[in-house]
This record gives sequence, C-alpha cells and structure tokens, in this order.
Amino acid sequence: MDGSDPYVTEVMASIRVDVDRSSTAYQLFYQLAAGQHNAIVKESGYIVCKR
Repeated sequence: MDGSDPYVTEVMASIRVDVDRSSTAYQLFYQLAAGQHNAIVKESGYIVCKR
C-alpha cells in the first residue's frame, strides 16, 4: 500500500500475554495471526486488500 487511497489502512493487533485462551479477544487474535484474517475481514463487510 502506497497511501494513495484514503480508505485503505493496515491494521495491527496485539493482546496481553495473560489473556485467557478461551476469550473472544484471544480467538480473534489467533485467527488474525494464523492467516485466517481474510474470512474475518469479508464477514465484517470490508474488502480484502491483496498485495
């Protein structure tokens, strides 16, 4: 992304090390880190940006 499109942004996610692995926050973080983010982005109604 070169920044020319004002409606495109990169997203970073992090969680505390002591977050319960059964929590929603951990599950979301795990899916993003495991590369399952495309499904999450599409389900949220956004468009997946391919590099």
